Amino acid sequence: MKKTPTHLKKITKEIFTKIALIVLPLLLVLSFIMDRAYNYEIEKSKKTILAEVSNKTEIFEKTVQSLFQEIFQDIYIIENANEFEDFMENPSYQSLIETRGLFNRYMKNKRDYLQLRFIGIEGKELIRVDRINDQVKVIPDEKLQQKKDRPYFINCIRSGKEGIYISNLDLNMEFGKIVKPYVPVIRFSKPVKDNKGDVIGVVVINYDGQKFIDSFKDYLRDSRELVELFLTDNKGYYLSNEDSHKSFGFMFDGEALDYTVRKEIPELWNEIINSSEKTVELKDRVFHFKKLMPNFRGSVYFEDKNYYWNIIASIKEENIPKMFPEIILFRKNMEFYILFTVFLLSSIIIAILHLKKKESDKLYLTKMILGHVEEAVLITDPKRNILDLNEGFTKMTGYSREEALNLNTKIFSYDKSHPKLYMKIKEQLENGRDWKGELWLRRKDGSKYPAFLTINNIINPKNKKTDYYVSVIKDLSLEKEKEAEIEYLLTHNSKTNLPNEFMFYSFIDEEIKKENEFGVLYVKLKKIDDLEMKYSEEYLSIIYKEIVEKLRVLAGEEGNIAHLSKDVFIVIFKFPEDKYFVNRSLTELASRLKSNMKIRDKDINLEFDFGAVFFPEHGNSSKELLRKAMFSVKALKYYPDRSFLIYQDSLEKKIQRELDIEEHLPLAIKNNELEVYFQPQIDSGKNMLIGAEALLRWNSKVLGSISPAEFIPIAESIGVINKLGMWVVDEVGRLAKALEIDKYKNMKISINLSATDFKNEFLVEDITYILEGHGLNFSQFEIELTEGVLVDDYDYVKAKIRRISDEWDIRGHR
Repeated sequence: MKKTPTHLKKITKEIFTKIALIVLPLLLVLSFIMDRAYNYEIEKSKKTILAEVSNKTEIFEKTVQSLFQEIFQDIYIIENANEFEDFMENPSYQSLIETRGLFNRYMKNKRDYLQLRFIGIEGKELIRVDRINDQVKVIPDEKLQQKKDRPYFINCIRSGKEGIYISNLDLNMEFGKIVKPYVPVIRFSKPVKDNKGDVIGVVVINYDGQKFIDSFKDYLRDSRELVELFLTDNKGYYLSNEDSHKSFGFMFDGEALDYTVRKEIPELWNEIINSSEKTVELKDRVFHFKKLMPNFRGSVYFEDKNYYWNIIASIKEENIPKMFPEIILFRKNMEFYILFTVFLLSSIIIAILHLKKKESDKLYLTKMILGHVEEAVLITDPKRNILDLNEGFTKMTGYSREEALNLNTKIFSYDKSHPKLYMKIKEQLENGRDWKGELWLRRKDGSKYPAFLTINNIINPKNKKTDYYVSVIKDLSLEKEKEAEIEYLLTHNSKTNLPNEFMFYSFIDEEIKKENEFGVLYVKLKKIDDLEMKYSEEYLSIIYKEIVEKLRVLAGEEGNIAHLSKDVFIVIFKFPEDKYFVNRSLTELASRLKSNMKIRDKDINLEFDFGAVFFPEHGNSSKELLRKAMFSVKALKYYPDRSFLIYQDSLEKKIQRELDIEEHLPLAIKNNELEVYFQPQIDSGKNMLIGAEALLRWNSKVLGSISPAEFIPIAESIGVINKLGMWVVDEVGRLAKALEIDKYKNMKISINLSATDFKNEFLVEDITYILEGHGLNFSQFEIELTEGVLVDDYDYVKAKIRRISDEWDIRGHR
């Protein structure tokens, strides 16, 4: 039956009448709901912001607590350091120098510390190390200050309590004046007691308060940038303010004293006094504050008994929508949403009136969904015939829609490439379950790609049988490429792209499994730090490339090269049965690497040390072979005319002996293992004693008796020779006084100095200080110098001898 225009008008009128009856009331309801939703979102956003501030404050509080605990630990470490304890027990010049060195090293390692000081019981600084323009500097005696009137010193001395005192956060002062530019500082001080329990001084660490403030800003800073943050003390003075000239007002006179929360926002201050954390709404602003009161274990005291910090966050009501643009968009486009709703409802009503079949609705919806899914989606029947697919499938596999609809899922061929997996999938689906997992699939062009396949079993609720299979395929190619890239970065050196230590061990282990003979060459590039300072990254890259090319000659096609660190290369190489050819190859390699390298008209001289080991002769594991190769390199110092060594057991024993001496020598003085003997010097003509030479002997509790010829060079190499030399001078002075040798005016005592001792800038002062301490006459002592010292730096030594001769009347021998 054909529909007339009148009939169509009637249908249209009825449809619009129904739309009006349904939509208009709905619009009113929606308008009311939207307005309530907007206000709800404002309140929700406000709570979200303040909750974030509260959470960040708690994190910051824990961070402060952890930071302060670290500072407390540093103070205890300094107080219990050997150098500091020696200075407390015997405040000699030598112990003073060592304690200054301790403070200096500590300051270099702690970049957040501005000062490290020790103040004597009279309030005078005895030791002070400052950080000035990021440089650590030991303050000379003439610039040390009197601090007896400072609160942190008074608290430590007068209270008599054992513990750490924390000063208020304020600005640093020197000689009674505020330092410019302004430097915020927190002082951590601890009284130091002697063995009797009496306070003899105070250790003080000045922590960089600006770092504390910056940390506060970093932790509390909101990404929306419309939240104002303030940090105040317990009296309401600003320590950090958006308006920087209001900070630390209590340090200045005049109107600066009025820059406090107490005077600027008295209503807020009243709430702060009575609560530890609260949200306060005043006029057009919302405030959230929280008191920061870290809880410390042990005896910790603040300068003010009830000292705390206030963290205050402030938001203007008008800025909340700006912080959440989606709210503004919601408000501005409310009419659009209403019209869209009308359109949507009308479309639905018209669709309901005109769509006759529910199945067509489902098909339409399915197509809409499939068209908006990025992954490949495939719908098949129980026999795996493809019924429908989306555009993602055609893009991923290369099949057109028409081609795919004429095929079935056998195009993936995972029944052939993964037979066991295919049977498992088939069994699981036939049992009515879903399946998902990773596997390799094929595209139309035959190429494989990794994928994550999910097969959903759509079961008919009436007959409990499968109607359809819906498969979703995700291409994992990019993810696998990223994983491979990360794996490469973890196993290769970034400068040379050679395998690093992670792969090196696997290379050797693989060769060991083959049970073939092979060699491992440990190549160490000398003076790498000098090269890095002298040449740019571009030059260093070319140098590394040249080195690798020359090493490849030894490695050959069957070998491998690894780059363990910036100055260490490892070569795994095969060799013939005749070891003569190995020696010749290593000699040729050493010659090639040691030759000058010319890069862009620059002659670059490279020096190398080589150590070689063979499998299975020198070891049966990768770690053992590497360790013995390293021993070979270390043993080269015994053969200055050679550039490489092949491992020998005797070399390892000798090196191990040196390592044992290096380990125990620094403790020799503390353990009373050193002794000084006097070898008499007799005038044979007069048959009388005219002098004695001081000889040092070391009887180690672990290593036994060790010759000075063995341990003195090691003492020089590890940097303890100066301490050892001054101990000898002190011990000679003590014995000379105890044996009353000073009463024999014509008797000379000779003391040997090493080269490093003699290069000590304060040698004269140190020896003078020691001998004066024992009340000895300098004219009775002779300083004997080795010939090597004079040859190394003749002018310097000559000047030093002249000074010694002028001041002590001690003879120097050449």
